[in-house]
Amino acid sequence: MIVAEDTASGHRIGWAQIRSLGYATTGVSADQYEDGDNTSSLNSRKVQSISSIEDDVDEEMWEDFEDDPTPIPNGWASLPWTKEYKNAMHSANDRIKRREMKLQLELKARPKFWELSSVYVRPQYRHRGIGCALVNAVLQRHITTRQRGKDIYALTLASTATWYEKKFGFRIVEENHQMPNALTMEKNIGSAITKVIGDELVCIRKTV
Repeated sequence: MIVAEDTASGHRIGWAQIRSLGYATTGVSADQYEDGDNTSSLNSRKVQSISSIEDDVDEEMWEDFEDDPTPIPNGWASLPWTKEYKNAMHSANDRIKRREMKLQLELKARPKFWELSSVYVRPQYRHRGIGCALVNAVLQRHITTRQRGKDIYALTLASTATWYEKKFGFRIVEENHQMPNALTMEKNIGSAITKVIGDELVCIRKTV
């Protein structure tokens, strides 16, 4: 998160951030995603958290453990200085290394979804270019840190979407199936609230 402060008072007057929505559930290659060849199909895929990906890898490793021919030592063979114990520990350490390698390969193969969120400037400080500076700053930091995934999404009011379009090149996502599922749920819930104030919640996307 990037925060703007009033230099005179030291008070926080605005902030913005780009957060991860999670990883795609399927192994579409990052190269394909970066080239934009599969944008429509990829955006319709579900989002998966790191913990759920770890669960998938752990399930694979459990099968690997069941197929391991190294016997689990018991009785005198379970004492730390025995050959049987050392072989079992070597096999266990090898599985730990393979698990980490599998996890990193899974994460590398799955494009990541990002959301521009928490964009806010206190009312008395608005119309001074602070919001624009905050959004520019988080977008630039996102690009320079080379975060994986080239599309950044955001949920905003229809009345403010034009500001994002003109200032930063965002475009409205017309169909729900072109949005990450995590945002589709947020949009559906938020739409009920925005209707009360006579506005509409829309999803926007920018390619960086």
